[in-house]
Amino acid sequence: MPPQWSYDENSSEKLRSLGNKEVNKKPMILSKNISVDLGSTSEIAMEENEPGNTNLLQSKMMERQKPVVINQNLKDDVSKVVETGLAHQIEGNGSPTDLRSVNEVQDSQAGDMEGIETQTDCVKSPSLKEVVSTRSKKVRKWKQNARSSAFQKTISKVPSPIRQKMILSHLAKSPRKGSPSSIHASPTYGRAFNLSPCKGDGGKEADIEKSTKMKVVFASQEENLAVKKQKGMHGVKMPRNPWSDGPEYVTQCPIPAGTNFTQEINFSTEEGTLWWHAHSDWSRATVHGAIIIYPAHGTTYPYPKPYGEQTIVLASWYKADVMEVYEEAVASGAEFNTSDAFTINGQPGALFDCSTGTTFRLPVKKGETYLLRIINAILNEEMFFGIAQHNLTVVGTDGFYTKPINTEYIMITPGQTMDVLVTANQPASYYYMAASPFSDSEAAFDNATTTAILQYIGNQSAPSPIPLPTLPGTNDTTAASNFTTKFRSLASSDHPISVPKNITKHILMTVSVNLIFCPNDSCSGTPDGDRLGASLNNQSFVFPSTDILEAYTRNNFSEFTTDFPLEPPIYFNFTGDVNVTVYTGQGTKVIELEYGEVVELVYQGTNVGNAQNHPMHLHGFSFYLVGTGLGNFNNQTDPDNYNLIDPPEVNTIQLPKKGWAAIRFVADNPGVWFLHCHFERHTTWGMAVAIIVKNGGTTSTSMRPRPAYMPPCPNS
Repeated sequence: MPPQWSYDENSSEKLRSLGNKEVNKKPMILSKNISVDLGSTSEIAMEENEPGNTNLLQSKMMERQKPVVINQNLKDDVSKVVETGLAHQIEGNGSPTDLRSVNEVQDSQAGDMEGIETQTDCVKSPSLKEVVSTRSKKVRKWKQNARSSAFQKTISKVPSPIRQKMILSHLAKSPRKGSPSSIHASPTYGRAFNLSPCKGDGGKEADIEKSTKMKVVFASQEENLAVKKQKGMHGVKMPRNPWSDGPEYVTQCPIPAGTNFTQEINFSTEEGTLWWHAHSDWSRATVHGAIIIYPAHGTTYPYPKPYGEQTIVLASWYKADVMEVYEEAVASGAEFNTSDAFTINGQPGALFDCSTGTTFRLPVKKGETYLLRIINAILNEEMFFGIAQHNLTVVGTDGFYTKPINTEYIMITPGQTMDVLVTANQPASYYYMAASPFSDSEAAFDNATTTAILQYIGNQSAPSPIPLPTLPGTNDTTAASNFTTKFRSLASSDHPISVPKNITKHILMTVSVNLIFCPNDSCSGTPDGDRLGASLNNQSFVFPSTDILEAYTRNNFSEFTTDFPLEPPIYFNFTGDVNVTVYTGQGTKVIELEYGEVVELVYQGTNVGNAQNHPMHLHGFSFYLVGTGLGNFNNQTDPDNYNLIDPPEVNTIQLPKKGWAAIRFVADNPGVWFLHCHFERHTTWGMAVAIIVKNGGTTSTSMRPRPAYMPPCPNS
């Protein structure tokens, strides 16, 4: 039986105390309104790449967004072939279907489209024999480079546990031309990362293609990825390995310029589309890419096999250097400038004069079905997406399959991924796919629409105008809600779920945009000289000077405290009118959980400051979204309507404006894990908290040891 929560109808004075600047000159200690006991590898080495000036009119954007590709259970070389561009379907046994390359068809059609500049940089996929032969030669060459006398002299005195990592970094610095078999693993804006071979689990050679522009990884479920910049592997659970999770000052300190750090990424039950991105300031605007995990051998997709597939990445585009945008707002305490455009696979689309000739095009064969792997990498906007005159079928989200959702559009929030089937069943022509923002708040947002073209293969000319999809209006909350509430897990014998039932830890967490007091009214976030802020349970997260994981494992409790409140400091009508200014406390407070605790966490949206949707993401776990609703959560009646039969298993949820969302998970992944809003401006303002899951009683239920090759924090 959950504890009974109630709301104080006479809370105005307490709210006013929250609005008192004098109270907030130092971290606040607030008494609760009600006394409640709440119960309890392959490896990839990626060169460091700092985001630069992404000028919309001058920078050259990449023409294809290519994913990192993972096959869950690679046992033979036949399973290690994935084609570039519009990849052919991979069978359950890992072998590609015998289809004509769509890229080959596209190249043969180059120049045949009227009014649209074509892109012809795709290459024909090689045969299996060519792939294996080419890969073997390159692995031998890389080994020879690693044995060079100069490099061996450099590492001769390095302890053996980190010697292999240095070899990886050394190999990654020797660029060569891309192999036809490579898959792009670049961020949207063409910032390339190098790959290098290494030993996977069991000492076997990992199958890697390396290039300064084209990237590929073929990895088994038990192998590891490795990257050389703080990257968050979004949606990868990282069992027992928080050391490589990526968020700066949470699981590691920033990597100093000119140095390397290798993240080892462990896959477990994930299957479908995930993604990776920088997890430092706003670097993910330009540093991100896809991760694709295919079905294991002997299995296949739980839906009709698609003819081909394409990764679709939605991203933000700034004319200014995005880091300057970030730094200006942080310095002043004011709102962040919005982006200047959105992109689909690096291109704003034909609605922008500067990119009419480079609009991304997806060639399709009439009558065939394609799998779109859609990722919302946009910084601060939720998006509607659709394709003119074509229905969509959603079959997965966040690396897990769902019951099919037939729809004319999707609504996807930052951080989410969706696997969507589309059948080319319309008259052969050209059709726009488009994405436009959803916003139900008063906050500024980019109101641009980005487009790409679904192009039927053939000799037809482009119509004038090319039809656009009819997407919901920018503030159509009904359309957004109608879509987001449709998700259900398969919950089948082939794809079972395990929804936690016996809850041992209840958490109620208010989610608010509010203010932070500035001494002497020195900030320009508001007319009163305050700073814009955001909070969870009226606590704004402050990043420490030493990362929390490092401090925790060294028993350095000067960097954080374990007193994050598990319920709001004051109960009031969270979604009603709030007529007082509410300031947030600040500090590095964390939630501490015992290993194995069964957690129900209810996010409660508030009308403090600026009410709006929030994309809430939790690292280290997938969880079940068991319920959502509008208004204040009632823990006595709302659980009666929970979906405990087939709730979606996800890692990011859309908390509705002035509403609530309940999630459940088992705290069975020891480590330090970041929970935050995936709107970058809100995370920057403090809408985040770290969760520490303690070690269990055995080696297999405890964190892996701190890696010897991990650079320590300067202050540790």
